[in-house]
Amino acid sequence: MGTKAPQDYRIKGGPYGLRPTLVRNRSSDVSPYVVDLVDGRPTMCLDGLPIGLVECTPEPKYYSQTFEDGTPYSQLAATNLGGHGIFVTPFHHCQHWDDGSECRYCDIGATVGLRKKVGKRIGADELIPDVHRAAEAVAAAFSERWENPEHGPKAIVLSGGSIARPLRGMNEVDFYLEYVRAIRERVGGRWPLCLVIEAADKEDMKKIREAGVSSFSADFEVWDEGIFNALCPGKARHIGRELWIKRILDSVDVMGEGNVIPCFVAGVELAQP
Repeated sequence: MGTKAPQDYRIKGGPYGLRPTLVRNRSSDVSPYVVDLVDGRPTMCLDGLPIGLVECTPEPKYYSQTFEDGTPYSQLAATNLGGHGIFVTPFHHCQHWDDGSECRYCDIGATVGLRKKVGKRIGADELIPDVHRAAEAVAAAFSERWENPEHGPKAIVLSGGSIARPLRGMNEVDFYLEYVRAIRERVGGRWPLCLVIEAADKEDMKKIREAGVSSFSADFEVWDEGIFNALCPGKARHIGRELWIKRILDSVDVMGEGNVIPCFVAGVELAQP
């Protein structure tokens, strides 16, 4: 398995006549999906059979930049969404993993382990990057937009693991808003910024909006109550399904219609326990 892979890529054509479909990359030693050369062209294959052609966004120039200690800018601000978005992850962990109550399909813990395996440096400090460094990396990403406006970044997505207990003396909202404010101070308010964390109450939502967040996503994961409790035990215990729903609805009053995005994970209802 290689140590470098794009954040996301498109699959198109092939025997199924796929329309261009954006896929977020997840690396695994045991995945049956492999990108291979077929007739000289990168192709996604399943168990050796081609599915569709693979197109990758060219690597941005800022990916070659590093901070004084060698930390790459791309570790703090990664290009995704086909090159149109900048993804910032201030906390590469989820505290629900600490007591075994993580969402049962979540790979955030396994991803950290895989990054260690392929030689990525993931120490305690790297799980929580410096807030000003993160903002600098975002600014570097957007500086390339002026060279290629059509394909440059158009939005920022800021997310990370759940914070159920104080982290560096802060709750989840205050922790992530430190990064929102630093990024807004560095790149301004022109570009949309989506914050993806757990469902927040109305007072916290007001802080989120005032900090410069354009849209808010408290991922609901799955609608069925029994499946939600089984697959998302940490979220079920920490906030609970009914309060989660109420907070999503209340957040619309603060953020406005069209600016709240409670995402679901497709297919988990059919997964084996």
